[in-house]
Amino acid sequence: MIDTAILCVDDEKLVLDSLRIQLSRHYADQHHLEFAQDAEEGLEVIGDLADNGIRTVLVISDWMMPGMNGDEFLHAVQKQYPSVNTMILTGQANEEKLEELKTSGITNMVLNKPWKEEDLINAIKGLLSQI
Repeated sequence: MIDTAILCVDDEKLVLDSLRIQLSRHYADQHHLEFAQDAEEGLEVIGDLADNGIRTVLVISDWMMPGMNGDEFLHAVQKQYPSVNTMILTGQANEEKLEELKTSGITNMVLNKPWKEEDLINAIKGLLSQI
């Protein structure tokens, strides 16, 4: 029985579809793969998973989203679930913001959009090896 999950949160359907395809190739048999289109939905999904005894081991979130942005969302996630690894995907942050995200402790990894599947999977392997 699979008792862990990876959650992807992005307001762009195309990005979620890409993540769904790429993660399914590598992780569908090891983790539940969950997807949400905004931070509020993401928090609901994590809560539902926890209520069902499924531990979220990684949250991959867009940085720039309407409503709650990625760093606010990941801060909320870490406050409730401190053991969850996190990754921010961004195509909009400047170098200063990227460095701030990396050193803030809010996220374990920042990956620029567009990404290469190999880079995404290698980053995830590195994060999941820490659990």
